[in-house]
Amino acid sequence: MIHMHGGGFVAFTSKATQPYTRIWAKSTKIPIFSIDYSLAPAHPFPQAVQDCWKVYNFIIKNVHKYFKINPKNIYLGGDSAGGNLCCGLTATLL
Repeated sequence: MIHMHGGGFVAFTSKATQPYTRIWAKSTKIPIFSIDYSLAPAHPFPQAVQDCWKVYNFIIKNVHKYFKINPKNIYLGGDSAGGNLCCGLTATLL
């Protein structure tokens, strides 16, 4: 799973989501890649989208080198602003 944190594009990091992403990883026995995208206002739109796109592409192209994961089995998830980024990536992929 690739997870994008919430925070209105201006706050939080993947560390804020660890209390539940660690539980998800442990209970599902799958790795969760959490993206720390650049935050506004220091990094205005579309920087967060571009950051997530770069990380997504890196993971898809390289995950097989480090894990026994077929890139087709990776899914996206996020909460709040991260859900918005997730939807944006998904729409780009369609």
